[in-house]
Amino acid sequence: MNKPSIRTAAGVIASVWAAFLLPPQLVVWSLSDTPEWMVRLASSTMYEWLTARGASVGLTDPYFLYGAAVAPSFLLIGWVLTHATRGLGWTGRALSWITLAGAPLVVVSYAAEDWPDPWGMLWGAEAILFMAIGLAGLAAGVVAFRRHVSRSWATLIAITPLVIVVSTLIVPYYPHGTLIGMGLHAAAFGLATREPEPSPALSPAA
Repeated sequence: MNKPSIRTAAGVIASVWAAFLLPPQLVVWSLSDTPEWMVRLASSTMYEWLTARGASVGLTDPYFLYGAAVAPSFLLIGWVLTHATRGLGWTGRALSWITLAGAPLVVVSYAAEDWPDPWGMLWGAEAILFMAIGLAGLAAGVVAFRRHVSRSWATLIAITPLVIVVSTLIVPYYPHGTLIGMGLHAAAFGLATREPEPSPALSPAA
């Protein structure tokens, strides 16, 4: 498997993993707002087994278990972005490192649900993180256009905030829903080419 294929696979795995964790998370978060088919799926043997395995190591709160477990998706997406933004200066580094920072932050965020103030304010901190990722992506996209990487590659980077907003609206639960979209977005970098498009040859004067 070549490197672009590996990056595409990493993005797809990040998206699928976030989607896999979503059904039991939605049930715990808001049972009345969860579609019936998803409630049935969340009660399947597969999730019951995972819940039992978590409880066996002391993770007895499904909200934390299926929430914090989304951390690997941040790592996979951040890894793809590290390559995608190489050569874009501090904006590229900011985009990849802020995304990677989501892995420990999401664990802290879910743990902070029961923490006393002021530490309890860290609950839901992924919202601020996603805003920072979006701004960093927009800045990195501008730099990509200026440094003459391919227009498709630069556009992929620049639409990062749009991907975050749209995926969160389609699957209105973050970080899982947002990461589903971000994972597919990351996968697209493995399919696009970074090399500048060749300039059209000039026709000789008649």
